Amino acid sequence: MARSEVSRHAPRLASTHQTISGVPILPYGTPEFFIFPKIGPDIELLSFKRPIHCFTHDKGRFAMLRNPLILIMLMLSLSILVVGCSTPGEPTDLTYGSNSQPDDDDNDPIQPVITTGVNVGNEAPEFTLADTYGDNVVLSELRGKPVLLFFWATGCVYCEEQYPRIQGFHESYADSLTVLSINLGDDPQLINAFMADRGLTFPCLVGTSDMQSAYEITGVPHALVLDDEGLVSFNNHPGYLTEATLMAEF
Repeated sequence: MARSEVSRHAPRLASTHQTISGVPILPYGTPEFFIFPKIGPDIELLSFKRPIHCFTHDKGRFAMLRNPLILIMLMLSLSILVVGCSTPGEPTDLTYGSNSQPDDDDNDPIQPVITTGVNVGNEAPEFTLADTYGDNVVLSELRGKPVLLFFWATGCVYCEEQYPRIQGFHESYADSLTVLSINLGDDPQLINAFMADRGLTFPCLVGTSDMQSAYEITGVPHALVLDDEGLVSFNNHPGYLTEATLMAEF
């Protein structure tokens, strides 16, 4: 169909079919033509090789465009319109996830978990014991400098050779080390007499079965060294306790 012939049909189409904004709409089934408005007041009929239809239902209202290209163009135009109407930086009511600010505690460094026990690195079990004169000693109150715990008994032959070493630690490091001996199984009066005979002046506490169990003492002599925060740094036979080991805690 020639362009002049198409233009010749425009008045008839405009008079027999509905219009949108003054533009005639061809019903479904009319081949090859679709009405597009020009930029201006005139109307021009454009010819296409394949049909491009505008559907109308029985009441004559516009329904949809069947050509995919036209649909895509309309969707793009709609998206540009929506984006253009929004104001940058404008708050939105839509939220996804939580907008809550993290607590200050979340920024704190993770503290290591310290277990109570007698292994190296553990916090030594707390105890309150009476010395041989009846005065109570609380372990946690001794924090601030290292503590040497020496377990022994008067009937222990192997303890005899350790007494001079423990006494030497007590005298040499009195200002920087607390030496506590813990006797297991003897009467306080017997302990005092035993220590006096040997010239031992380091403090002695009277051990209990609960304290012995908490420190897992199965034989004597035995020694533990606690650092200034009450953590175990040495747990072994006192014969393995050297001055270098003690000095490392000062």
